[in-house]
Amino acid sequence: MGSAPPKPQIYCHTIDRNNSTEEAIASFFALGQEVFSKFERGNPPSSHLSTWGNYIQIEDAMVAYTTQEPEPNPSKALGLFFSLPRTHSQVGYELPHIWIAAVKEPYRGLGMFPILMNRVKQHARECGHREMTVCTYPERMEKMYRLLRQDGWDEIGRTENGAKVVMKLAL
Repeated sequence: MGSAPPKPQIYCHTIDRNNSTEEAIASFFALGQEVFSKFERGNPPSSHLSTWGNYIQIEDAMVAYTTQEPEPNPSKALGLFFSLPRTHSQVGYELPHIWIAAVKEPYRGLGMFPILMNRVKQHARECGHREMTVCTYPERMEKMYRLLRQDGWDEIGRTENGAKVVMKLAL
């Protein structure tokens, strides 16, 4: 029996309003559409490239993304977390929120989730925050929900007739 091939080296990079480009946002948008096209119904904000471009311009917004190359290259992104300030009715005040969390299917299970999560947590702390939020759909994204629970995220509310879970993490 042969041994499993080694996991590839994964590098984490970031983009914010100071270093974003239209090409980078278009690459991230395409990745998001690839991952979520089977889930999204209707016309959510995440399905508009202009929304992505507007959101990255918000103070403290950032995209953490992974590649297999040490040099930043958004067109080679394998996964991303897009974090921006947001106020949820379940919280009542503004916190960093992971708006989009996406990893291309062939690259899941390679450890990108904790790499990306650690980077957005670090960014939130650097911006002076002690908590952050995320929303997910446990029925259709079971693994993400499980990973969030294992990472210490607490469920603080549900929307969309209970299908969407709002979660908060103390940093």
